[in-house]
Amino acid sequence: METRLRGPMLMWPDFRQQGTPPQTMTATEQPTSPTGTADTGDPIRSYRWVMVFGMVLNSWAMTLPALSFGLLLPEIREEFSLNLSQGGWLGSSVRVGNLLVTLPAAFVLSQFRPVKVVIASLVVGSILTLLHGFASGFLFFLMARIAFGISFSVRAPSRAMIIQQWVPLREVALVQGIIIGLIGVAEFAALYGTPLILEATGNWRTAYYIFAAYAAFVALYWIILGRERKPTTGVKHAGMAPFSTVLRYPVLWVAGLGAFCATFNWLGFATFWPTFMLEENHTSLKTSGLLFGIISLATIPAAIGVGWVGSRIRNRRALVSACGLVMLGGSVGLLYTTQIWALVFLVIGIGLAWGYVPLVLSLPFELPRISQSELAVATSIPTLFFLAGGVVGPIIVGAISDLADSTRGALMVAALAPAGIALTGLFIPEAKHGSSS
Repeated sequence: METRLRGPMLMWPDFRQQGTPPQTMTATEQPTSPTGTADTGDPIRSYRWVMVFGMVLNSWAMTLPALSFGLLLPEIREEFSLNLSQGGWLGSSVRVGNLLVTLPAAFVLSQFRPVKVVIASLVVGSILTLLHGFASGFLFFLMARIAFGISFSVRAPSRAMIIQQWVPLREVALVQGIIIGLIGVAEFAALYGTPLILEATGNWRTAYYIFAAYAAFVALYWIILGRERKPTTGVKHAGMAPFSTVLRYPVLWVAGLGAFCATFNWLGFATFWPTFMLEENHTSLKTSGLLFGIISLATIPAAIGVGWVGSRIRNRRALVSACGLVMLGGSVGLLYTTQIWALVFLVIGIGLAWGYVPLVLSLPFELPRISQSELAVATSIPTLFFLAGGVVGPIIVGAISDLADSTRGALMVAALAPAGIALTGLFIPEAKHGSSS
């Protein structure tokens, strides 16, 4: 049987979905899974990895400009004469943009063809990244970063729809693990590559020009290689997803609890732990940054490994709960440990504990007969909680630190937050695939 695929460079008209998405098979429809993700023959099985790699590149286009900011901030502050408060607003501005549109974008953009939404958002995102380098002052830079965060969030629903089109249900957790795990590569590149750019060029703007060129390359990748295929017969086709989608599935809110607690912990520590270590233990900021880089590196094999295991077992409760407890224990240990070898051991453990995320992000795909538009909304719920935890965590930890005059006490609140992940694990339903053992 000949399999024909078509992408945006062949058929640009009709940006909006009309009823069912375009037919991409020339012969008999491929076999389908009962819950609606693609379970297909060899041509599709091979090409789906092109799509997965494209989604990895998408994530890097967000991570590089966002995470490098802390390393560029001293130069930016000096040029724009910014105070610390303004620097803080710039630091959180990308996530503010994410938070503003994640849920509305899921409702509205689920009506449109996902590959074209991805391309449009990447083109806009590359322009906004370029504008970072052209910024002439605080307000211009702030608006560019908020808009950049928005441009990333509008393609999040499309990622879920593309995964549903191309990835068999039994492999969703593995694919999510690959995407999330490889974000660690971009995090490491941002943390250690940005200083090299500064050293080579002496200009913080050059870093954003490089990141903008990379985003443009990713857009070109999707223009040339991006494809859509007809969703399987197990998927309902609908227009805009009803608001009841976010209320009908309690498991989404359970997943959201763990997501909120994870980023509350991560960004609470990322914001204040280096200062705590410097003031309390005289540990240099360079060393603290290296330790956080190790967390990102440890997440890579953990996310892929846990995703692989999660795609083969049905009962994942113990695995998720164990990750939460390891993250909690490692975080508490960071507040009472001064030996470098012990700190390395602890941050590796925390990085490995982040491996639970692919399991949580796979839950919406397992909801019975969920339509593409509903899936876009369903996947946005855990994402929304991830973002909210990242915004609230530093604010709460900072407020407690001021009120109690104790950075360690404030960070203890963040250290205990992963208990919510352990609690989440108790309520995760069994998967519709894999072994019950």
